[in-house]
Amino acid sequence: MRLARPSRYRRRRGYVLILFALFAFGLFALAALVIDMGFVRLSQRQMQTAVDGAALEGLRNGREEANKLVVYVFDDDLDAANGDPRNFGAGPILNFEGGVGDPTFAASQLISVPTSHVYKPMQSNGEPGIETNELNDADGDMVKGVSPDGQPTFTTRMKRSRESPVPGISTSGPPVPLLFGRGSLIQLSTPGDYSPLQHGITVRATAIAQATRVKSVGKSIGAGKAELPDGLAGALPLVIMRSSWEGDLSSVTVNIDGTLMGASGTIGHVTNKDGIGEVTSLGQVCESSTEKDPPLIIEDMDGFATALMDNLPTSRAGYVPIIAEPTDGNIANRVIGIACVELADINVTPDGTTVTFRLTKQTDKIATENASAILAKAIAPPLSDVDFDLLWQLHNSLPYSLLTPALVR
Repeated sequence: MRLARPSRYRRRRGYVLILFALFAFGLFALAALVIDMGFVRLSQRQMQTAVDGAALEGLRNGREEANKLVVYVFDDDLDAANGDPRNFGAGPILNFEGGVGDPTFAASQLISVPTSHVYKPMQSNGEPGIETNELNDADGDMVKGVSPDGQPTFTTRMKRSRESPVPGISTSGPPVPLLFGRGSLIQLSTPGDYSPLQHGITVRATAIAQATRVKSVGKSIGAGKAELPDGLAGALPLVIMRSSWEGDLSSVTVNIDGTLMGASGTIGHVTNKDGIGEVTSLGQVCESSTEKDPPLIIEDMDGFATALMDNLPTSRAGYVPIIAEPTDGNIANRVIGIACVELADINVTPDGTTVTFRLTKQTDKIATENASAILAKAIAPPLSDVDFDLLWQLHNSLPYSLLTPALVR
């Protein structure tokens, strides 16, 4: 025999449905926080990746190269001409239309996915990328400037907002749409005002690169080597003393004992008798030939000159460490900065005892390759605080230092 359920249970039928309806708004809000804000964060991170690289490239090689890098970030095979089957982009693009019931109830709208359902920046001329802003408008996608300490800067921007793009100056994509947030209790705004339900979330990305003094450089690679047709500028096997760097270096002679001679006498020394440079960092010790054990003797001047020429790029440019004076105490012979020079007319004298070449300083040079604003090697042996302060002071006051881009924002 089936027993009748007590009346108190019959009066509770439907409670779960009511509670679910009440909690659904909270669940949608939680999903919006996780999923919708995840899309926002993803979009911002992808845009930031693009503008970070573009700011560095813009300072090195100019606006067009900066724009190419942005295009490459949002392309699956670094070839914008053949499409992008994998749909790389800065977040999703969705269309919302129609709906049922109250038109202010955003959750009732229908979603449609456009053909291009990820955001890729597009110039006003229909080409991919951000605007180069040749007029250098302060609100443009690319802006050249100068830092408070007089160093060149380059700013790049991307945005997804309700702002209209300005042809030739700035681009703008649609805001990142809300999905689950449409089912939450976010209130719609009055007509004409901004509402995240109707208009999406505004996302911006900005990067600023500033020219800063180089802290380390890699090896120089000659033209045609390592699959590099033009080679790679890098450290040369030469160091120049701080007091000699501002003097006349147009004609340099390399003696058999590794000393470098200029118009004013000894100006530095060779760091490798084989004529090949090495990875060099700020604070690194570069002993002279007489301080080495055994002393550095260049036994093959022809081989030294040949190696020096063969390890220069097509530009004939290379990086030369500038070292502290023997009178600078505990930082004597330590690298206090890196400079860029151009070598020419490398020859061995008829008696085979010296190598001569012409040296031209490259002033206000921003390195486009093989240089970094961070140390490649730890400072060894370590320096005391007083000696490090002196090293840093000399580094920051060294004239004609080689510069390289570094992100400051």
